[in-house]
Amino acid sequence: MNETLLLTAEKLSLNRDLRFGRSYKGAFVVKNVPAQTYLTVTPQQWAVVQEFMEPSTVPDVLGRMIPQRTCPALN
Repeated sequence: MNETLLLTAEKLSLNRDLRFGRSYKGAFVVKNVPAQTYLTVTPQQWAVVQEFMEPSTVPDVLGRMIPQRTCPALN
């Protein structure tokens, strides 16, 4: 997979099989039901993930979130 295209031109979308879990020590647990895998994310990271509910490119999402100051620090 070409990472440059993935992070610049490819439209990404949120997997519809994700289930939002409960908060654990300030983080959220998200489950991919068919794969039976889990991901722990902070509230800010979850906000970024939700931006992909509609197919979008990474630059489009960052272009929306940076001016609103809603994305995590890009360091």
